[in-house]
Amino acid sequence: MLYNLVVGVRSLIINLILLFIIKIFIMIQTIKELRVEIDKLYQLTAELKPILIGFTPFDSPEVDQTAKSLILAKMWLGNLLGELGSKNPYSTGKKELKDIEPTADTADRDVKAVYDGSWNNESHIERVDWLRSEIQKVIDEVYKILEINSRTRLTGENAWRYLCEAKMWLGFEFQRIREEKT
Repeated sequence: MLYNLVVGVRSLIINLILLFIIKIFIMIQTIKELRVEIDKLYQLTAELKPILIGFTPFDSPEVDQTAKSLILAKMWLGNLLGELGSKNPYSTGKKELKDIEPTADTADRDVKAVYDGSWNNESHIERVDWLRSEIQKVIDEVYKILEINSRTRLTGENAWRYLCEAKMWLGFEFQRIREEKT
């Protein structure tokens, strides 16, 4: 009877370890997908500038801050991958241009085509509104990851914070547009 109990406990422990490994693997894949999505949003955010005021091009500081926050969120998710045991895609000891690896987890460079081609037909305000909605979707996914793994919570919270910040900067972009038009 004791033998059966020990075998049962051992089997349970092995199953829990396998479940944990599977969970980490799925989390790593999800984070990589989120990094690609953030890269898409970053590229589309970069398309928002410069905007024309009359005939003068103008870089919106709010859009610049949004782009910066998106890149920082992507970088923090990259750190989270490292904490989860994912191999670092960047080597050390670079000496020449050929030693520099391409950026990991990037989106297709023609991201506008991914979004049904409607991007070119939308106004600046419609684009800002759409980006805020898409950023919120990524925020929700990052939050799910934070609920799953407390060991990497601080790194994940940094990514979450910058995503929230990116969405808020686009809110300030609405304010800037409103004040400019009135």
